[in-house]
Amino acid sequence: MVDPDYWLIKVPERSYWTGDEILNNTEAINGVYAFNRNLHVHICSFNPTYEMHFMGTDYEEVDGLSDDARESLNCLITDNDSSEPVTYMSTSTVEKLLKANPDSGYKVTEYLDDEEDAIEQIHEGWATGSFMY
Repeated sequence: MVDPDYWLIKVPERSYWTGDEILNNTEAINGVYAFNRNLHVHICSFNPTYEMHFMGTDYEEVDGLSDDARESLNCLITDNDSSEPVTYMSTSTVEKLLKANPDSGYKVTEYLDDEEDAIEQIHEGWATGSFMY
């Protein structure tokens, strides 16, 4: 058995969002996913994929938003964030993204050995701000 190599990655997803209030008030919107870089899955494809566990949405707002606009934007993004809990992305796509933008990835070094518990622990760490990148 191969040792796990857990990572968090920010995947650009702004193009999937609609609504003037969201698009006019953000510079970037990223889906944040946890995955085991050593686990390649073949789902209806000959090409390997990573099993990507959705952590949440991270976004960069434009400068100068009022507190009310910032709160409204956060509510809109939180309320409309409907990503699947698990999705699959080709390993080549993820590796290209990490190579092109190394800051989009974060290697998680502290986690439990059991994969299900590790993903839950990583999700909790991301949600509480323990993983800042």
